Amino acid sequence: ALEIGGVLAIGDVSDPSIADLLSAALQELGAENPHLRAELLARLAQLRYWDTPLAERTAMCDEADRLAAGAGAAVRTRIGINRYWACDIDADTVVTWSLIERLGSLAAQSGEKMLALQVLKCRLHTTLEGGDLEAADDVAARFAASAAEVGSADMLRLDRLYAAMRAGSRGEYHLASELADESSRLLAEMTIDVLRMFSERGSLWVIFDAWFHAVSGNLDAATAAADEFDLESFLGEERQQNHWILASTAVLVAQFTGRTQWAAPLAAWFGEQPEASVHFGQTMFLGFGWHYLGIAESMLEGAEHKEAAVQALATAANRSARVDATPWRLFAEVELARLGVGPDGRGDADPSAIAAEAEDRGLTLLAKGARSLA
Repeated sequence: ALEIGGVLAIGDVSDPSIADLLSAALQELGAENPHLRAELLARLAQLRYWDTPLAERTAMCDEADRLAAGAGAAVRTRIGINRYWACDIDADTVVTWSLIERLGSLAAQSGEKMLALQVLKCRLHTTLEGGDLEAADDVAARFAASAAEVGSADMLRLDRLYAAMRAGSRGEYHLASELADESSRLLAEMTIDVLRMFSERGSLWVIFDAWFHAVSGNLDAATAAADEFDLESFLGEERQQNHWILASTAVLVAQFTGRTQWAAPLAAWFGEQPEASVHFGQTMFLGFGWHYLGIAESMLEGAEHKEAAVQALATAANRSARVDATPWRLFAEVELARLGVGPDGRGDADPSAIAAEAEDRGLTLLAKGARSLA
């Protein structure tokens, strides 16, 4: 079963039949061969990330760790990597980083370069999610060098995706497109079955529908689509990898459609971790939590909310400028101008200057938003 399904995740997502195969193998194995049973449990927990509660996935990984206590470094590294993607990716940062550091030591003990590369992948994801793009770029450079040495098509693909995401964050869309195309070619060369994520219509596509209608000017359709999105249920769910995308899109939909009742709960949601980057895997960077916290706060009545909005958006602009994410700096500056203040949160707004810079960079939507404020 592990020969067919792989002992570690590869590609975008796996064929759903692999989880069924691993479950059947686990039942057949019984209590024999505890180390193999541990690997099956950890891999199965990772495969069930999207459809199994966190508590159940964590229990599976805890059992895998217990069974593999006396195993070699390579086995324990593989189990730990699966644990990262199964549950610890969403844990408290102290827990996540503790696991990554432990896996780094185990991978070094194993002497397997591919395992060390997989641990670097975990490190890159957590660094990126934490919002420190400068540190993420350093990890990405190490990842790229190691991927080239190992020669893994899947890891080289991820390197190109990260480079594409960073090019896009800087507004270098032609380069981003070229890198994304190269990543797609590498994916096509891989002999794996890939099932596209989120192929079924769910909350991700519902809120995306609302956003696409909103930016195209069809506010009636945007409002109708937003009516399908259950914000209360979403906010009550366990946080998973795609929740930042959902929440950020919900903020923008609320702003476009005047759905002010969404502002307070979304501000509270982003307020828990505003410094995090809003990203989708290694493919899209959509700014920092500060951007969306600021927009949500700006929709609320009262001087204290305006002050909080200005502080959040000024922080977003500064953070974006520091990592050369020009479109996202301009995005924050447009929102600050909407509040009547300058790019640093002080002084008078100059929307005409923002519009001119956005137009010069081909950022037509931002330019349109800035011109509307002039």
